[in-house]
Amino acid sequence: MCAVNIKNSFSDFDFLRVMLAASPDMVIITSVDTGMIVEANDLFLETFGYQRNEFIGKTSLEIGLWADPPRRAELVSKLLKKGVARNSELTLKTRDGVSKTMLVSAIVVEINDIKHFFIMARDISERIETETAIQTILKNTSAVFGTDFFSVLVVELSKILQMRYVFAGRVSPDCCDLIHSIAFCDRENILENFQYSIFGTPCEKIKTHSICVYPSEVQKLFPNSKILIKFNASSFAAVPLISSTGDFLGVIAAFDEKPHPETHLLKTLMTVFSARATAELERLKYENAIHASEEKFRMLIEQAVDGIFLGDPAGNFIGVNTKSCEITGYSKEELLKMNMRDLFSPEELERIPLRYDLLKEGRVVFSERALARKDGTAIPVEMNTKMMPDKTYQAFMRDVSTRKKAEKDLREANLFNSEIISGANEGIIVYDANLRYIVWNPYMEKLSGLSAGDVIGKTDEDLFFPHMKTYGIDMMLEKALAGETSSTEDIPYEIPVTGKNGWYCGTYAPHRNSSGNIVGVIAVISEVTERRAAELETIKAKEEAEAANIAKSHFLANMSHELRTPLNGVIGFSNLLATTALDKTQKKFLDMISVSSKNLLELINDVLDFSKIEAGKLRLDLKPFNLKEVISRAVTSISASNRKKDVKIKFSFLSDFNYNLTGDSVRINQILANLLVNALKFTASGVIEVSSSEIEKTRDTVVVRIAVSDTGIGIPRDKIEEIFEMFHQLDESYNRRHGGAGLGLAIVKSLVKLMNGNISVKSAEGSGSIFTFDIPFALTDEPAASAIAKKVLKNNHKNGGVNILLAEDDRVSQLLILTIAEQNGWNIDIAPDGSKALEKYASKRYDIIFMDGQMPDMDGFEATRRIREAEKNNGGEKRTPIIAITAYALKEDREKFIVAGIDDYISKPIDEQKLIAKLNELIKKNGHA
Repeated sequence: MCAVNIKNSFSDFDFLRVMLAASPDMVIITSVDTGMIVEANDLFLETFGYQRNEFIGKTSLEIGLWADPPRRAELVSKLLKKGVARNSELTLKTRDGVSKTMLVSAIVVEINDIKHFFIMARDISERIETETAIQTILKNTSAVFGTDFFSVLVVELSKILQMRYVFAGRVSPDCCDLIHSIAFCDRENILENFQYSIFGTPCEKIKTHSICVYPSEVQKLFPNSKILIKFNASSFAAVPLISSTGDFLGVIAAFDEKPHPETHLLKTLMTVFSARATAELERLKYENAIHASEEKFRMLIEQAVDGIFLGDPAGNFIGVNTKSCEITGYSKEELLKMNMRDLFSPEELERIPLRYDLLKEGRVVFSERALARKDGTAIPVEMNTKMMPDKTYQAFMRDVSTRKKAEKDLREANLFNSEIISGANEGIIVYDANLRYIVWNPYMEKLSGLSAGDVIGKTDEDLFFPHMKTYGIDMMLEKALAGETSSTEDIPYEIPVTGKNGWYCGTYAPHRNSSGNIVGVIAVISEVTERRAAELETIKAKEEAEAANIAKSHFLANMSHELRTPLNGVIGFSNLLATTALDKTQKKFLDMISVSSKNLLELINDVLDFSKIEAGKLRLDLKPFNLKEVISRAVTSISASNRKKDVKIKFSFLSDFNYNLTGDSVRINQILANLLVNALKFTASGVIEVSSSEIEKTRDTVVVRIAVSDTGIGIPRDKIEEIFEMFHQLDESYNRRHGGAGLGLAIVKSLVKLMNGNISVKSAEGSGSIFTFDIPFALTDEPAASAIAKKVLKNNHKNGGVNILLAEDDRVSQLLILTIAEQNGWNIDIAPDGSKALEKYASKRYDIIFMDGQMPDMDGFEATRRIREAEKNNGGEKRTPIIAITAYALKEDREKFIVAGIDDYISKPIDEQKLIAKLNELIKKNGHA
């Protein structure tokens, strides 16, 4: 083979150095005549521990690079004879004398008429170590099964991984969080088996992961793990045993008191032998089932992930399962007329005999062999064969085609690809100093539709970049020639010659020679058309979803406003009517109106909360509070409204909560109220109880568990998962009997989740229910603001004669406030919109203004802003207090009023006592009346 000639393309190895720097493999270049090392990439120097000045200019023999000089001589001889050598396994020595097994390829390259050896090496020491370890364990475990297999496996893993403790365990059939160890070793000593809960341990994490590794300080991550504490573990690695159907069967774990790095050997061994351990667990499961029942035996055989063959002493099949048919391609009827020998070619039987002699000695035979399928194809299989006491045999066969293909792909992926540029999955362009193409790799040919021969010697503007100046590519090329590297964002392209178009991004870097002089530009181009299209689709879908969500939120908020306005009149006048003389029938009717209106108000509030939850706008108001006070108030409130004589509501504190917490006490009260109302709704007689306790406490935090139990009708088992869904009720009959919109429990779950807690329910139909939620809180020394609302009595005309401007367009709301004003001796002027309010404000001085938010012509927000501007323009005259009264009850509405300049806020339906309290406070504060 002739030497590859690189001549007059680049001087002083400048281009080669750029390629060497980007190479994923170690590369050195030596002179054929002198053996002198003339170049090496940084990866080679770093791996073998040399500085460039102590390596370049010397021979490899002088440095002592070759651990086996004769093998080096063979490589040189082959290169001189053939010009190329591929994939030779050689041992090289580092500067410190450490031997490394390398996969070496080399080619003779003629650079400027001088022949050189271009040598590429890839470190396969770790791969060799891993393969050796796998073979060792396979050899030592191939003839053992059941618990013996696991005992051998844990000892072998402990020795090879150099980790003190290794155990294999399986999931308890009664509890998926309880692990029973099958084999447990301390180095080479098998210890007594044990069981433990994986809750709060690393093994809990691997149920959804292929493998987990914690190189050090694992106890800090899992401080409550008893097994880690017991064995003082610092490092931990584990792999789950997952069945072919996706079930979590068990775990293999290794841990040590000392830190242990996350190595390829560790991860590979754990992963490889998890498959074998899984198969063995499943096999054990099937064997136990066979001994228990012949019918169960048949069923398990049919469900086995392995092909199972039962044969007579001569090897004729007397029983096979469905998997056997899938593996071989034969039907059951066909297999039952065949012998085991019929599944293998004569050559395969000669290569690996079936070894009936070993079976007759009572030994288990394990082998890997090529099976001949009915369609003529050959597939690799693993076989475990054992002679039974009645002289029949059982053979377990597994198709390992997928695993073998993966192993083959891995080997091929590790082979060195000498064509670095040609094999690149990105476009590589090299420009000379005049910005003309001198390299155009195959990926660029595919991207552009232009061959290298069509473009070499031309420029971007010659070919297809009329947009060079538009997107600043010309400036990036100039910057690269000046020594600066630049990268583009996504840029659209169109190639007139081929008609191709799309999006790309690129990096433009200076190309320097060995003297450091810039001789051109190197560009790396990536095609991003598909990603760009996907991003645009994602953005569009997100915008549409957000628009729909906003529209829904606005709709719910507007509906809430429209419902609150008439409800304001119903509740307000009901309260006023209650103060008048009524007979028993009228009082009964009035009570019904009050209860119905309050229920409707609760429903509206739930709808608002639902709207905020859906829009992601629900925010917690974190303040110091006392948990005992919140629970006591919630129970007292519900007890007061309880009209069921046969239902008793009580509460208990299982821990001494003699401290204050930081949290949203209003939302905690809402959670309790919803759960208590729900319990009361479905409990005809008996007891509803609230209990609270600490389940975890540190210096700064505490996790509190609160349970609400009842003796009600309970929840059917198949409905428990659905009760927390929005608008969900158990069924139509429940809906008719118990009412409700199905929002309460959904809002409860959302609030608990917002507080970083979790909620669960235990229930059985006819036996009551227990709702339990755990929430973490921060401890605080700040005093808790009393959460108990203080009654505000009417002022008995304390502020009688106060002058009030009411801006309100709703006639019912006007009449309600006029009635309240008349009872309290207030003087009120009414403005039906914002414009009329401004006119009355300009003509008369008022002690206070009640301002509605939504009005025709000019709304309350704009009217408030104009009043504040008028006060400012009039030299800062005395500020008139404004109380916003509106049916908009969202936090954003209050913030809009605050920005406009209000002093306080009250939502409809109007609470007369709250309105009087706010009026008294503002008048006193501002010195009016």
